[in-house]
Amino acid sequence: MFLAACATVYVAPTDGDPHAQIRYRRVYDRTAGPSLRENLTIDGHVAYAATSDAALVQAPRVDGVLVHAAPATFTSSAKFFHVETRMAAEVYSVSEPYQVTKWSMCGFGTSSHPCSRRVTLHRQVSRTRSVLRTVEVPDAVCSGAVRFLPANNASYLLEFNFKETNVCSLSCFEQVAGANGELENRACPVAPPPPPPPRSRPTPLELH
Repeated sequence: MFLAACATVYVAPTDGDPHAQIRYRRVYDRTAGPSLRENLTIDGHVAYAATSDAALVQAPRVDGVLVHAAPATFTSSAKFFHVETRMAAEVYSVSEPYQVTKWSMCGFGTSSHPCSRRVTLHRQVSRTRSVLRTVEVPDAVCSGAVRFLPANNASYLLEFNFKETNVCSLSCFEQVAGANGELENRACPVAPPPPPPPRSRPTPLELH
């Protein structure tokens, strides 16, 4: 899942707000294509985004993210791609002149009479032309999602494991200190499902 450029950014909590710490770890069993774009979204809002050289991701990568202590759906996506230059159709607008006839009354009193004159106006007209454009061509894409309830002051591990295109997984673990002082991974707390979208009001025709 890759979002459009207009996708909103996740507003992370401050250190003074109730929050949890996420360790976002990515493991790639293989790479495809020269470039990699990674996204982590929280309820559709971009919490982490990066584009890097695919040759640099052979070792596991970890980044930290502060999140609100509230139920949310976390989605991790990876897209390997290369860039090509292709001919593409581009629509543009031009100003086109055209003439209309305008009528008015000429003269005065009993000698007044209708008269016309030609007036030049302009309108925007769409045209199409072929242009060279640089486009991204996907080589391998995959995304995984998990929904859980982060607790205040808790630490979690989100591990994204990429196998190949459309074969990946996102795992969630709560990290707690064990008896020997080392971190132990436990299952993340389950969150309730997201609320259903609001129902639209029926139109007058639907009421009959």
